Amino acid sequence: KRTEIKFSTLRSQSDTYKENLVSRFDSEVLAAIRAKSVQPVISEVFDIKDARQAHELLEKDQIVGKIVLSF
Repeated sequence: KRTEIKFSTLRSQSDTYKENLVSRFDSEVLAAIRAKSVQPVISEVFDIKDARQAHELLEKDQIVGKIVLSF
């Protein structure tokens, strides 16, 4: 259930490397999002006034997906 995020800086990489990376991200990741073949898993949507209830649900640690607060 826990996610691990790893990252690095691209400062030391060449401009060509960075351009290729952005191009691949667009063609592989953003294209999948645009085609809606990749979508987030939303567990529940709460009105902002029910944020306390949403937080309580998060504290139980029994959800799968995201909790969305609607304004």
